[in-house]
Amino acid sequence: MNDGAGLRSDPMASSDDQQQNLTIKDFDRKLKVGKSEKTNGTTDDEDDGNKCDDYTARAQYEPRVPYNGTLLPERYIVSEQQTKTAILHAPRSSTQRCQCGIELLILVKSSIAHFDRREAIRKRWRLIDPGAVVVHFLVGKDDHDGIDAGLVDEANQHQDMIIGDFHDTYRNLTAKSTLALQWSNDHCANFESLLLVDDDIQLQLQLILDALRQRRQTETLHDLEKVHCLHQYQPKPRALRSGKWAVSEEQYDHTIYPAACTGPAILMSNRAVRILGDTADMTNGNFPIDDVYISGILREKSGLEIIKPDRNNHLVTVIDQKSLNNTSTIADNIL
Repeated sequence: MNDGAGLRSDPMASSDDQQQNLTIKDFDRKLKVGKSEKTNGTTDDEDDGNKCDDYTARAQYEPRVPYNGTLLPERYIVSEQQTKTAILHAPRSSTQRCQCGIELLILVKSSIAHFDRREAIRKRWRLIDPGAVVVHFLVGKDDHDGIDAGLVDEANQHQDMIIGDFHDTYRNLTAKSTLALQWSNDHCANFESLLLVDDDIQLQLQLILDALRQRRQTETLHDLEKVHCLHQYQPKPRALRSGKWAVSEEQYDHTIYPAACTGPAILMSNRAVRILGDTADMTNGNFPIDDVYISGILREKSGLEIIKPDRNNHLVTVIDQKSLNNTSTIADNIL
């Protein structure tokens, strides 16, 4: 699904259609054939579950041709090198997991004050297949341009927080989301899938893992170049000029955004994350609505397909604070 997109893999590139149509299972098996560590005659089906997995090869993609569509303003079409966000704190404990391979990396866009939500997520999401899932949190700096002492203690204790050099505000959510792409690609590239989520949701994590494992049996390399909406899909979101999601004409001079996911939950393969991250490195990031920027602008520019939520499996529910009673909090309702 690509309404007017103009960028695709380079048709003159060296990749052949046969490789693109390989299933992921066959591709991984092809990579493993002849590896020096496979000397004992065991097969993939005989693995004991303790070995490391290498997902990095499937993130490699063919050169992209320049965008020639009509949906994006010129300021996002122009390719200009962007300054990467400085990382003020990163989890040390994830180094080994990143090197050995992560089936599902979950990066949670949190806020400094949301300690109770992070604690709830630590206690609940990490209980579901902990060998397959890694959960980290993305936050920024406080109003005094520093890192709150309590946040430092929390980060040091749990070693699961990525703190970026930007103010932790709603209008800086795009910086937080692009930091997710940056950190994943630069510091934890050996993952199969990335789930980028908000911290106020109920997540059917086991169903997501089951769906990913089922999809892996028939998924092709081409299928990796997709962005999956797990909450809602917006086919033609309007650019609003007032209110919470206001964007000035200087920031976006078109009236309609490209098709995009809503922000609570976006699922991507490591190849899609690599493509989006490389595109973000060369694309103006001065845009305040992170879901539109990541799954709309960057996706459109890079030529990735967008996938609607599966209505047969309700995987993500946003917790509405207004619907809770006076004694219940969002943290209490995180699943």
